[in-house]
Amino acid sequence: MLLFRLVELAVESIEPPANPFNMSGTFPHVEQIEAAEDLHTNLEFAGLLSPEEMQSRLIEESL
Repeated sequence: MLLFRLVELAVESIEPPANPFNMSGTFPHVEQIEAAEDLHTNLEFAGLLSPEEMQSRLIEESL
């Protein structure tokens, strides 16, 4: 539950309009939070444990 809440707070603060998780000032839907949580978990399983490593990998993958 803690990870869900942390991801929810992170998704709420995404500002670039081109980001698929951008909510344009509205609250994210549960499905969007779960998708971001799944992405975070998969990146951790891939051994990417820091925000910088995760960001670098997402940029490499054009995400």
